[in-house]
Amino acid sequence: MRKKFLLLISLLTVIGLIGCGSPTKILNSLPTANFVFDPLEPEVNQDVSFNASGSNDAEDGLNLAARWDFNGDGEWEIDYSNGKRVIDSVTYTYQSESEFSVILEVRDSMNETDRYSKIISVRSNANTAPHATFTFSSNDVYIGETVTFDASSSNDAEDGQNLAARWDFNGDGVWEIDYAIGKKIGDQVTYIYDNPGNYTVILEVKDSFGAVDIVSHEIIIKDGAQVSIAGFVVDSRGGVGIQGATFTLSDETGKIFTSTSDGNGSFSFNVYPRIYQLNITKDGYATSKVQDLYLDKHSYDNLDIPLREEFYHDWSSESPTIKVFNLEETLSGLILFQIEGISDIGIKIIDIRVGHNGYQPDYSFTDTNYCEVEIDTNLLPNGANFIKINMYDVNYNYVETYIPIIIENSEENIELTRPEIFELVAFTFGQSLKLFSEEEIILSDNGIKNNKGLSKILEFAKDYDTTIATTLEWDWDFDAEGYKIYRSFFENGYYELIATTFGSFFVDTSAVLEPGQEVYYRVSAYNKGIESELSDPVYTIPLEPFNVSLISPAKEAIITTPTPTFEWRNSQLVGENQSYYLIAQGVTDGFRSMEGWVDDSILVDYNGIPLEDDKEYEWDIVYAEAFTIYSQYSFAVSTSGQDIGSINGWFRFRTNFE
Repeated sequence: MRKKFLLLISLLTVIGLIGCGSPTKILNSLPTANFVFDPLEPEVNQDVSFNASGSNDAEDGLNLAARWDFNGDGEWEIDYSNGKRVIDSVTYTYQSESEFSVILEVRDSMNETDRYSKIISVRSNANTAPHATFTFSSNDVYIGETVTFDASSSNDAEDGQNLAARWDFNGDGVWEIDYAIGKKIGDQVTYIYDNPGNYTVILEVKDSFGAVDIVSHEIIIKDGAQVSIAGFVVDSRGGVGIQGATFTLSDETGKIFTSTSDGNGSFSFNVYPRIYQLNITKDGYATSKVQDLYLDKHSYDNLDIPLREEFYHDWSSESPTIKVFNLEETLSGLILFQIEGISDIGIKIIDIRVGHNGYQPDYSFTDTNYCEVEIDTNLLPNGANFIKINMYDVNYNYVETYIPIIIENSEENIELTRPEIFELVAFTFGQSLKLFSEEEIILSDNGIKNNKGLSKILEFAKDYDTTIATTLEWDWDFDAEGYKIYRSFFENGYYELIATTFGSFFVDTSAVLEPGQEVYYRVSAYNKGIESELSDPVYTIPLEPFNVSLISPAKEAIITTPTPTFEWRNSQLVGENQSYYLIAQGVTDGFRSMEGWVDDSILVDYNGIPLEDDKEYEWDIVYAEAFTIYSQYSFAVSTSGQDIGSINGWFRFRTNFE
């Protein structure tokens, strides 16, 4: 039995050996190494690029590891441990002139290798170093001003102006603009200094061979260059100031300044000259914005920015953005340009004013995001000027921007007559008119004493509000293309140009106008490059506001006398003289029982058509004004209430004479 078992084992072993045969051998092709380099005739200190993507392997393709010996000294400058593949370009810089053997070794996934070598001839460096030079925009620089640096005059014999540039603006060894940013010498760069002092500005330029040149200049930054920006935020154009509005002023560097309006709606900032954006916000209100507000070395203190209550709180509260196309800085002749308002909810109003911030826009468009404007610059004076654009969207979000322009037209040899102001009137209303969103004031034929300028204000005010306004008129010169209006708050002080206009009438609704403050105006005529002498100054003083309240006969009173006394009161006594226009009439009558002016008194006895017994009547002061005459050319008027009469009338009363 034992012998049979051993025989079986032997037999199975032989069968197994026959069945297994020889072990299978895995076949692998050797990789092939190859490379090229550029440039073919490099110079000392010039970067040479090596590319091994011409290598290959039957099994692994380009998935081959690579190592490099760039000078044939047996040292691998780039070894396998660096993780380079044949598809990775590498660079090397030779420090001396000679012929070098460059060796590439590639390795596949089975650790099979191949080597390839080439001789590279490195020539002596015939490269000329570049020449660095630069200029900057001004030698009179203050803190906060933007300085422009220009290195475009730098050059190189081989590379021309194809030179890299880096900048150190304060000499502290830190490159504010380094090579990695990719600036060339043809790229102007800017910098803003926040502290006074002497700074060393360093420019380094580099050519394609890596050669560099450095130049430096000293720049002196002066202190005390802050300017003020101030103005008012109002519920409408020239209207009531809004307290508690938040102002956010941001510049191109990302700095942000904030302020809050006071009880008069006024605000102010002391900042450095540059371009800003001003945003105004308040809960429950739409948003207002001044876009691209450029502050130079002079203060800007005459911003009147409307901030309206939002139309619908679920709509966007983001101010529109203004875009302008085809408008150059220097203009002559007829100019056609385009304006677009960017808004998610649509633009309601686009207004354009040329050379002034007056009440009436020169061009106005409604219910459109886009408009074209044609300006005849021959009607404008030569020299610096501006175009003001403002927009409201349908939720009363607001934006305005001032675009500086220069008018250059051929001059004409015309002698212009100096204009003279023959009427200057200051109007004060007891309440904001709210004419932007509410019904217009309608003047009845009440024989209003000083209605000339007032009716013009109301005509111009159809789309806006006002509380205080001045109107001025001057004589007309047929040779004049237009007029410039100047304003000052001191007779012999600085007169600021506030507007240019083509007519001989102007309305000033600026929020800088205040009751009790003298304001002076002068006017000149212009025709292209010619401007006449200024007119003599004429001043007025806006009066304080006041309101009239009816007293007697009281509302629903019973009158027992046919000659009742009408009495009213003023919220305060204003002006040298006061006039009141009183109307009394039967409630169902189609005529007035009594009407007329009452001067310098707050009561009057009934003197009209006899009153009938047991009849209902009504009465009111429909117009009340206080006025002061300053000269034959100037006076001031203050009118009561939003509807230029009493704030609590009409009062009804009934007669009972028994």
